Amino acid sequence: MLNGNRRLMIKPPQPCIGAYSWQHAQWQDEFYPEDMPDDWRLAYYANEFLTVMVPQDQWSAAGSEEYRSWMEECAGDFRFFLEYRLDSIAALDRLSAIFAQTDWRPETLGGLVLDVGGEEFLYQLQAKQARFGCPVFVRYSGDELADPAVWEHLNRVWQAQHPCPVPTDFSTGIGVVQDRDLMGDQGLRNVIESFMHRGGADLKESYLFFCGKPPSLDTMRKAVIISQLL
Repeated sequence: MLNGNRRLMIKPPQPCIGAYSWQHAQWQDEFYPEDMPDDWRLAYYANEFLTVMVPQDQWSAAGSEEYRSWMEECAGDFRFFLEYRLDSIAALDRLSAIFAQTDWRPETLGGLVLDVGGEEFLYQLQAKQARFGCPVFVRYSGDELADPAVWEHLNRVWQAQHPCPVPTDFSTGIGVVQDRDLMGDQGLRNVIESFMHRGGADLKESYLFFCGKPPSLDTMRKAVIISQLL
């Protein structure tokens, strides 16, 4: 009974706060110094935030040399999450081919965030996700599932409008927050609390990404403080 009580008292991990991309024209002057070269921006961003979700168009246009540069510019505890749109089985095979030709360090790559638009791709992903050698997270935008049990072996991206638990066989969880999900500081706190207490697993790591045009730096900074206090 005592062990059970102790288990209930385990505090969920403080989420690591990051943005969807570090390249936003609107951040010039607001965040990045006016005369800062573009290729210094990642290191500057990484001084304040310890994770980033990299849009597919951004990372797929880069090569191995640029990947190495990104990793070298960031501290050892910084994590990259790579977005990828999975709209066909061929796209899944292309992703496998891309990863076979890259040299992301496992300790730097937090995982893949796959945008999936159809239930049929989820079954394929169940069988093939291990081939990437890194955590795989799924953001689903298709119709209501005929078989919700498919999520038992897939790690779904948490969203405020579609909250979901993390299956018990995963130790890392991620979430995505849109501008429309927030209504002031109390709304931000509610979102963070909901994300932290989504249950389903004894998580070791947790990451929460803010999207927007651009993501609000003020909101992200408040999110860091709130998550430290909860």
